[in-house]
Amino acid sequence: MYKEFFERKIKELTDDKLLNLLQKTRSESNQDIFQLAKDEAERRSIKFEFADTTDKKNVENKPNDKGKLRKWNWGAFLLAPVWTLANKLEMWTILCFVPFVNIGVLFYLGYNGNRLAFEKSNIDSVDDFMVIQNIWGRWGVRIFWFGIVLGFVATIVNDIVD
Repeated sequence: MYKEFFERKIKELTDDKLLNLLQKTRSESNQDIFQLAKDEAERRSIKFEFADTTDKKNVENKPNDKGKLRKWNWGAFLLAPVWTLANKLEMWTILCFVPFVNIGVLFYLGYNGNRLAFEKSNIDSVDDFMVIQNIWGRWGVRIFWFGIVLGFVATIVNDIVD
């Protein structure tokens, strides 16, 4: 299903965008997309060559760069009990409900959550893992602001009713 979707989308690309896609995906973790784009370029008889620019010392292009796991994790901080269960960190889930300890746990998970969850996950690529964690973070921030707005609305409604 996904392969047919990507084949259709790649066929709709202009030649320039197809070459750009080839350039971006050749060093990334998704080789299937690269192969589909390469096949489409060959079908269109588009000539393309890439100089070997792989630098063994370049940390940014490594799919398993553990340094990327050092980012603050808003999903772990704001959605700690649910996030810890989803990432198979059951001990941390229990600690989220221990009074006074839970505040320290939230900050610890925010700081070290990516590393803890990546070690437990079955995802091979740090980049793919971080995409998932960024989604958790966006949802955490959304739910936080929803709670703030809901609190203000409840306060206003309570004042009106009284």
